[in-house]
Amino acid sequence: MNWQWSGELFLGKKNNAEGTLEIRDGASASGSLIHLGYGVNSMGSVLVDGKGSSLTTNTDFLIGDSYNDSKGALTISNGGRVDVKGRMAIGNLINSNGNVVVTGEGSSLNSGSVFVGNSGVGHLTVSDGGQVDTQYLNVGTLSGSRGTVTITGQGSAWNGEKINVGGTGSGWIYLSDGGSINGSSLQIRGNASTGATGEVGVGGRAGEAAQASGNLNVDRIVFDNSQKATNSSLSFNTTNGTTVRAAISGRGAIDQIAGTTVLTGDNSAFIGGLVRITGGMLQLGDGGTSGNLAVDVSTGSVVLGKGVLAFNRSDDVTFSNVISGTGSVTQMGAGTTTLTEDNTYSGGTTIAGGTLSVSSDAKLGNADGGLTLDGGTLQVTGTQYTSTDRTMTLGSHGGGFDIADASNSFAVTQALSGDGRVWKRGDGTLLLSGGNSFSGGLTVEKGTAQAGVADHAFGSGLLTVNDGAKADLAGFNTTVGGLAGAGNVAMRSGDLTLDQAIDTTFAGVIDGSGSLTKNGLGDLTLSGTSSYSGATNVNEGKLIQAAQGALSGASVYTVANGSGIDLGGFSTSMAALINDGHVNFGGNGGTTLNVTGNYAGNGGMMTINTVLGGDDSKTDMLKVGGNTSGSTKLYVNNVGGTGAQTVNGIKVVDIGGNSGGTFSLANSYQTKDGQQAVVGGAYAYTLQQGGTNSPDDGDWYLSSHVDGPDPVNPDTPSQPRYSAGVPVYEGYAQNMLALNKLPTLQQRVGNRYWTGENGNGADNGAVVDNYGIWARVEGAHNRLEPDTSTSRMKQDINTLTMQAGVDGQFYEGENGKLIAGITGQYGHAKGDVSSFHGDGDISTDAWSLGATATWYGNDGLYVDGQAQVTWFDNDLNSTTANKGLADGSKATGYAMSLEAGQRFAINQSWSLTPQAQLMWSSIDADAFHDTWGSRVSLHDGDSLTGRIGLAANYRNDWKNDDGMTVNTNVYGIANLYQQFLGGTTVNVAGVDFDTDNDKTWGGIGAGGTYAWADNKYAIYGEGSINTALNHFADSYALKGTVGFKAKW
Repeated sequence: MNWQWSGELFLGKKNNAEGTLEIRDGASASGSLIHLGYGVNSMGSVLVDGKGSSLTTNTDFLIGDSYNDSKGALTISNGGRVDVKGRMAIGNLINSNGNVVVTGEGSSLNSGSVFVGNSGVGHLTVSDGGQVDTQYLNVGTLSGSRGTVTITGQGSAWNGEKINVGGTGSGWIYLSDGGSINGSSLQIRGNASTGATGEVGVGGRAGEAAQASGNLNVDRIVFDNSQKATNSSLSFNTTNGTTVRAAISGRGAIDQIAGTTVLTGDNSAFIGGLVRITGGMLQLGDGGTSGNLAVDVSTGSVVLGKGVLAFNRSDDVTFSNVISGTGSVTQMGAGTTTLTEDNTYSGGTTIAGGTLSVSSDAKLGNADGGLTLDGGTLQVTGTQYTSTDRTMTLGSHGGGFDIADASNSFAVTQALSGDGRVWKRGDGTLLLSGGNSFSGGLTVEKGTAQAGVADHAFGSGLLTVNDGAKADLAGFNTTVGGLAGAGNVAMRSGDLTLDQAIDTTFAGVIDGSGSLTKNGLGDLTLSGTSSYSGATNVNEGKLIQAAQGALSGASVYTVANGSGIDLGGFSTSMAALINDGHVNFGGNGGTTLNVTGNYAGNGGMMTINTVLGGDDSKTDMLKVGGNTSGSTKLYVNNVGGTGAQTVNGIKVVDIGGNSGGTFSLANSYQTKDGQQAVVGGAYAYTLQQGGTNSPDDGDWYLSSHVDGPDPVNPDTPSQPRYSAGVPVYEGYAQNMLALNKLPTLQQRVGNRYWTGENGNGADNGAVVDNYGIWARVEGAHNRLEPDTSTSRMKQDINTLTMQAGVDGQFYEGENGKLIAGITGQYGHAKGDVSSFHGDGDISTDAWSLGATATWYGNDGLYVDGQAQVTWFDNDLNSTTANKGLADGSKATGYAMSLEAGQRFAINQSWSLTPQAQLMWSSIDADAFHDTWGSRVSLHDGDSLTGRIGLAANYRNDWKNDDGMTVNTNVYGIANLYQQFLGGTTVNVAGVDFDTDNDKTWGGIGAGGTYAWADNKYAIYGEGSINTALNHFADSYALKGTVGFKAKW
């Protein structure tokens, strides 16, 4: 329904009349001028309700339009819409009363301008999502008028350009619960001379309970700038805080009542006003570079009730207003805020961020107000501010002091406690003379921090002194939780104790006559230059030198048990050294520790680096100008030395005074002659007092030389002293060669010849198993005392071999048969090596594959060939050094054998078999590095052995009850062996070690074969003993084998 009227529309036109217009359910009405409440004591009302319902006027809309108690009311609800093409006046005339309510989502009022309380009393309420859009809103327009605007609820808003509150009349605007004003300018105009009031309140009204904040979204807030504009105010009484981005100017009052209000605009033109902070916080800035407040000192003031004035800017600002009252001031931002006036506020000052700069204590308010440092810095400028008596608190975020003037010294006599840290900035001096216990540490970034009391002037935490800064003990004994930085620690006559819990580095200078004590398990690394002359006591952890001269050469050093000093590879001087702990030279050799006074080793240790070689080897050295006493263990770290025989020895301790102390090797093993030794390449070095050529000089040498021969043991070598591993390496090849030997034909498969019935044997030919399988087990014990051995080692080798094969006939002719086969073998050898230089053992496992071929001639001649490849896995151990030398070293063995013999029958039971055999064996071993880092490689591992022998055989046969033949054969054999090659060579770190066993051996043996079931099954075996003939019975071998075979 659309209704239009012509002319003017009056609702409540006549005196005491009431007129009502309701537009609902999408209906609309339009026309020209509307009057609500036109007559005396009349009432006119309009309701526009519901989505699509609308009212449009082409000119003005006047509500409360009579001078005599007329009333008018407009309600826009539930999505209704009113459009006014002219102006709307609410409470248009004197003594009139107008009321407009815009409520509900989608409800709207649109007008070019709205006057709330034009001459009478007007109320505009926008709630629950209602919207008012006007270009201009005037609240309290003419003299005597009163206008009130309330905007409340999420989505509720006035949108336009300019708002005027008060002037000749009085106006109030209240924003709460998310209601918004969105415009460009808000003017607040009160007038003390007329009694007119202009007030804008965000949240709850002044004097009432706080409410959730509304949103004041304008570019400018302008207070009337006239001297009479003292009834203008902007108040904040919120439960959740608000941010105002507008620039505030003119003369008026800002009342902070509750919540946090953040001003981020340029308020520098707010002059001569009054700021009252009775509760909550008024915050200038939000961490950026905007947000300030300037109040003319002559006409305005900042008064703190129970509230807080906070500065939160990232740049530098100056606040030149007097701050009074009982509230407090907080510096929050990252920038610097300078207070220029003598303030009287008594609630105290908190510096929670950035810097608060003052030139006197009065700038911080009344002296009864405390100072809390909780993340920010107090800057002291000038030279007149030298101390404060106010209470000082250090928060968990710590706090700092910036003493700007280099000639100023600022004293903090208060005791600072808690877990916060303290920092010192500025060129001046901070004098700490309270009984401080703060544990967060002290950082001297610039200038000087000076102790004014003993023990914990600098707190109990880490002391960090930056490059160019100074920590001055001023003669007071001081204890801190560690040291870091790159500045200067001036002890003067005071002692510095470090309870070092963590690892730190100090790259600065430590000077004075005081002492340095390091407690705690953390390591302290010094990389600057120190010249202090007091003692250095390292009670726990490590003191590490990271630059030349970082350890003071004028100090007497004491290293307690469990602690240490690391020289870092830098040559170092000390006045004296008492070593109960560990001194590590560091580096790669060539470092000298020059103790100009006495050295006492109270069971301590030193780690030196030596390139173990000859007399002139590069090495660290302890040089003592005075006397030595006590005992010291020397840990020698070989840095790439390959070893060599010394003559006089490698000097590692040089003593100028009385050599009363003893030194012994730490990372060593005990040699068989009772010496402690370390290994370099193929050589073992013992620590000897006095050189070979200077036995009485009192100095200490590493020597790879052995004095001898020993009168008790003439076998003790006189030159040189080898590593405990060398004898084991010499026996390495022997172990594998013992498993790489090939058997004789008889040992491998037993007897295959059976003499004919007529006894001539040769006439009847051979009876040979055409096809068969066999397996045998062989055990041997070898005692080797080589004819020549560089380390004079002796070796016992026990072997166990399990071999199996399959044979088959490949050819048969009128002269004989050819039998060929394949073999597989597993063997294990355990070799025990003994030598003056060291005992040890070798454990070898071997896996082999082989092939055989045998010609059995009908005339009694046989020719047997064998070839075999073997893979070895070796573990080498030193019992003298009590450690493994190498695990899993690999090698490959190759072996071939050619044997021939002629069987001569003497009668039906007896025969003789002369025979000869040539056996070649070769070992190709991978090089390895042993436990000391020495390279070990097998150079020569070949063997070529010839054997000639004569066997006497006796056989017998019979038939069992089942009619099947049983054959037996027993024999005795004598052999002569000759080695044609020159032994084995192993290279250890460039030094060859040769082992050459006796070349000529002899031996005897006996064995037999028992076959049954017409020779289908047989068992066979042999036992033998061999000895070297060059040194009879010194080297020998005992061997036994037993086997089983079957044919098909």
